[in-house]
Amino acid sequence: MTVRISLQPVDRDAGVSPAGPVDALGSAVDGVPNSVPATLLALDELLFRPRSWFAIGDSNRRVPGVFPGTLAAGLDLVGRGGVAAIVGRLRPQVVAVDIDAGGRKFAEAGALALEEIVAWCRARRVWHLVRESGRGFGHWHVVTVPGVHELDLVELVAGLRRTLTLPGRALDVRRDGLRPLSSPHRTTGPTPVPEGAVEALESLRAVLDASTAPATSGRRRRGGSRTRARAGVGVGPLAPMARPPRALPAGWEEYLTQGRGAAAARGLDRSPEEDSMIELEATFQFVITGHSAQGAWERIEGSHGDAFVKAKRLGESWWWTVWNAAVRAADDWRAEHLGELTAAGVDVVDPAAGTEEQRAARVALEGAWARICEVWLGWPAATRHTDLEVMATIVERCYRLGVTAAQIPQRDLVLDCAVASRATVRAALDRLVAYGGPGDRADLRRGHHGHREHAPRRH
Repeated sequence: MTVRISLQPVDRDAGVSPAGPVDALGSAVDGVPNSVPATLLALDELLFRPRSWFAIGDSNRRVPGVFPGTLAAGLDLVGRGGVAAIVGRLRPQVVAVDIDAGGRKFAEAGALALEEIVAWCRARRVWHLVRESGRGFGHWHVVTVPGVHELDLVELVAGLRRTLTLPGRALDVRRDGLRPLSSPHRTTGPTPVPEGAVEALESLRAVLDASTAPATSGRRRRGGSRTRARAGVGVGPLAPMARPPRALPAGWEEYLTQGRGAAAARGLDRSPEEDSMIELEATFQFVITGHSAQGAWERIEGSHGDAFVKAKRLGESWWWTVWNAAVRAADDWRAEHLGELTAAGVDVVDPAAGTEEQRAARVALEGAWARICEVWLGWPAATRHTDLEVMATIVERCYRLGVTAAQIPQRDLVLDCAVASRATVRAALDRLVAYGGPGDRADLRRGHHGHREHAPRRH
């Protein structure tokens, strides 16, 4: 048979402790209130962009004309001229999760979300700090430096929001405006000092130093990918691995030209209550289809008014953080995938090796598999693990060969995958056809060896 893959494309109170005097957290800094520990100021200087500060009043609106040049100057204004709190913009490699789930209706769900996010960070050794955001139980900020896990963090938050039935305002990812640790809440005043702030400061310095290390051109990582500079302070967009340029998948092209409604109609808008998810996934498509950062941004600027709303509002330099996250996810997937195959004893071909057609096929297969990984949990629960195993075996075989179509006897599928029955493999192929997997239903009925299978256009 011929298999064808389409070229189309914690504890509820953990992390906080009562506010106290400066003591072990450091002496106060000149020009700011004595109640603000120096450690919090040092953390803020590392977490936030310099000269990005502005003031808000108790109604959560900006105070006109107040743009302090330093954080210390901004804190000195609190309580005067209608200034209730200071807000700043996070540095490119810092991502915060805002849990704003107070009240009887959402507080318990918010606490569960906090536990899941903290556990997720600990399991991946992601730097994170939890602080009470004000207004009591159910309100927290989890500030993180997720690195290569940024895309996964965004997906985690979106999944928790759906699972816990929380509205977008109650659980969201923040990459721009956030109140620094040293600023009081606009209505409830000073918030408790996060537990472990001194240790967090020491480890944050090391994490940010690593994330801004210069690239070493010529040194190779597992799987053959080049070591790249991480996005840091003053660093622009990352250069992804070279991929043959190709058109965006039809659904994502329609998102750019027709807006978000077109993406939703194709099932691409997985988190309609906020902008971050769809813009990150669309940016990922730019990366794997061989676009440069400049070329992608030009497409974004000329896109439909309902596409990339957040990126166009915040500007190109802010969007670079989204681009960099997508580059890391795409390139690290390739390196990790090849490493897993090597560990399993598979003779792996460098994705950059071979003919132009083989390189283009592997790029297409990466995009197809990434999309499958996004949607397979929506397949029928009783059979989806079997179906995914069969699909993974097909994609892996084609990837090694550098082709999007290959003759694969069903007997070989049985031998290569963890499904021990030809009848089960055949049933899985039929189901894959039914919800957009490889193949054509009429062809599948022709027999065991001579039919053709075509991948879904959406994958």
